[in-house]
Amino acid sequence: NFERFAHPFAHPFAHPFAFSNFSLSPLGWAIIFAIFMFLCCLIGNTSQKIFQQRSRHITLTICLIVILSMYTCLLLFLYMTTFSEYEAVRLASFNRYLGTVYLGIFLVLFFFLTTNKGLLFAFIVLIFLCTPISDLKSSVLDKGRGTKNFYEKVDPVIEKIKKDRESKTLVIEQGGRGTIHNILRYRAFPARTGWLSVHPEGRDDWGVWQRHLSAEQFGQALREYDYLIVYNDTEFWEHYGATVKQENLKAVWALTNDRLAKVNIDTIGLVATTLATQFETIARNRPAIDSDFDVYLDSRILSYLKDPCTPDDTEAVFFLHLIPVDEDDLPASRKQYGFDNYDFVFSKYGRHFDGKCMASVPLPQYEIARIRTGQSIFYGQRYISIWQEEAVIR
Repeated sequence: NFERFAHPFAHPFAHPFAFSNFSLSPLGWAIIFAIFMFLCCLIGNTSQKIFQQRSRHITLTICLIVILSMYTCLLLFLYMTTFSEYEAVRLASFNRYLGTVYLGIFLVLFFFLTTNKGLLFAFIVLIFLCTPISDLKSSVLDKGRGTKNFYEKVDPVIEKIKKDRESKTLVIEQGGRGTIHNILRYRAFPARTGWLSVHPEGRDDWGVWQRHLSAEQFGQALREYDYLIVYNDTEFWEHYGATVKQENLKAVWALTNDRLAKVNIDTIGLVATTLATQFETIARNRPAIDSDFDVYLDSRILSYLKDPCTPDDTEAVFFLHLIPVDEDDLPASRKQYGFDNYDFVFSKYGRHFDGKCMASVPLPQYEIARIRTGQSIFYGQRYISIWQEEAVIR
């Protein structure tokens, strides 16, 4: 409805420059732009080479307001008529679409202000005041470390594929949008790649990027490929394991223990049975946490179990904070917080099977004193916990 569509304008998560760290909402940025455009009109230009009359400022300001209004109305119309239901109710990529027109307005305003140094200085200062630079810096550094870790996982496999220049590799990214494949495709060039998020019946939480393929249809698609990389295997082996085993692939790799490891083809058919067996074995023990999910600690693996379990139960982000026995074991970036952050989405470590779900999270090697975990959703300007518990380990 219109109220749901209008809601993001008042909250910072939908921002003009596609950086989640900007603290103003689209409405706040629109007001700032309008104020500075009005000041430009009021004070006038000191340079007559660009604009001869103040009326041109006013005309352009009105045009920008009209363009923003029309563009927003067009977005609303498209969400209601063209987008899928999944994308419409979630306002998929709303901040990115809105950011395109805001960026244009920003550039026009910046061009105006170059002729008035006082206003330009005030505008730049205001931009920095509205931007928590420390958060932005932290985000950039975290992404940099994440990229390096990702390359360390995949590059050994990519180097093998690149040697077979005429080969074609299929990347399975269950519940994904092809992001992993885009990176792998670039690094694997000139070898060809393709990707799938696939399920025989479809899952509501996987969006429009998934394909509904039976085991037979998947087998037909798989015959075009020489290699298979299963980066996210949620419900993949249960539905398509036997099909993979039948096809004549040169090699199969899967993400195991945070690295891509070669899969033994002869054991693929046992995956679904193994999941059920693992679940039953873990559930016989006493959980460290008994809540919405039962949480079990075994050696260096933290397991989240739920029975019965639906996709809705695993949609929210899981937060996992580890407090070590020795604070010196914390990474330098986490010492100020006193805990290590292992937050994750279920699709990274978890699987659904037989109406149950299980996620197994590998833990670091240092001794852990306490764990704090739960699930949360982002609403407005902050995260709200659905459930949270704490357990003393040592």
